[in-house]
Amino acid sequence: MGLIVRDLLRISSLIPAGAVGIYIRVLKRYLSAPYKLRFKPIIVGEILKVERILAGNIMLKTPEIVKYIKGREITFTLTVPSMGNYDNLYISEESWVVLRDEYGIIPEEFVLTVKLTKAIIEEKEIKIYPRKDIEHPYEPSYE
Repeated sequence: MGLIVRDLLRISSLIPAGAVGIYIRVLKRYLSAPYKLRFKPIIVGEILKVERILAGNIMLKTPEIVKYIKGREITFTLTVPSMGNYDNLYISEESWVVLRDEYGIIPEEFVLTVKLTKAIIEEKEIKIYPRKDIEHPYEPSYE
């Protein structure tokens, strides 16, 4: 069980320690607010699906599903901006190397669907929605 999030891979100039400047967003009311997450915790999840929706600047009529990636573990560093409604989940360096080199994932061209299962803060684990899968609303935005 966990929080299911689907979002476009985005690029940022902000690069948290141990992560890369590539992230997905989640509404604060689904993650940092109910779990009181601050101070850049590590978020652990499982990849459910990766879809290519753009090729360069051309929108694909049918998304291309990346094969053999379902079930892989992925880790993020959570940042909680003081303004706005979204948390940012920055992909860890270790997870990004696999996505980039083994699967050819390109930010802003792929949509990532993950199930977030736990947060790690100073070696303490907090399970995320351990009794029921919660689906985060998907809001396609290419900003």
